[in-house]
Amino acid sequence: MTESQEARGTDADLRDQLKSMEAKLRRLRDLRQQHNDAGKRHADSRNTIQKEYKKLREEIDGLLAQNKEIRNKAKAHQAKRDAIQQQVRELIGQAKNSRSEKGKKSPILELSEVQSQMDKLENMLETTGMSLDKENKVLKLIKKHSIRKKELEPLVDEEMRIKVDLDNIEGSIQELKSEADAEHAAMVELHKEADELWDTIKPRFEERDFKKAEGDRLHEAFLECRKEADEVHTQVVTML
Repeated sequence: MTESQEARGTDADLRDQLKSMEAKLRRLRDLRQQHNDAGKRHADSRNTIQKEYKKLREEIDGLLAQNKEIRNKAKAHQAKRDAIQQQVRELIGQAKNSRSEKGKKSPILELSEVQSQMDKLENMLETTGMSLDKENKVLKLIKKHSIRKKELEPLVDEEMRIKVDLDNIEGSIQELKSEADAEHAAMVELHKEADELWDTIKPRFEERDFKKAEGDRLHEAFLECRKEADEVHTQVVTML
């Protein structure tokens, strides 16, 4: 075989090798594109599910805040009911000429007594003729009660300052019991409303957790596609 024939044979082999490499390179590029396309699909699906997850989470947070607000209202009615019931117990004790174990009245009851005394004294000034000396004594008593009232008011929530007719304790007890029953009924109704709302919230937790897990899965799939595309790209660069 002449040198020219050997050269032509070598050129033909090189062309065959080049064609083979070009074909392989096209396959690698196609494979890389497939991985990139798959990654893009996973990323798009991930973004969609994450938006849905965020929206659902915000809805749940809003409902939870609403539920908490209802529970807080129920607690407020419960606190007022408890305060009224405590006042009833002390009035019953007073009707029996007794005091609590520590010998002290609650601020609520004492505030009611102080206000009642002030009302009586002020009414006396307006309706009863009296000497200047007696009038001054009455004014001093009103001032004394007023000072004590100011001391007690910070200890008692405004909504719990229930006036008691100390001249009709039995009637006041019945009236306070009715108010306590009303506060209890309001508390029960609010708890019922909160329970019903909670029943609508619970299923959303499962949906939220599913969307979170699905978003994580799609993100992992996206990362895997990118990794595979990068590996193929490395092979392409090496061949080039």
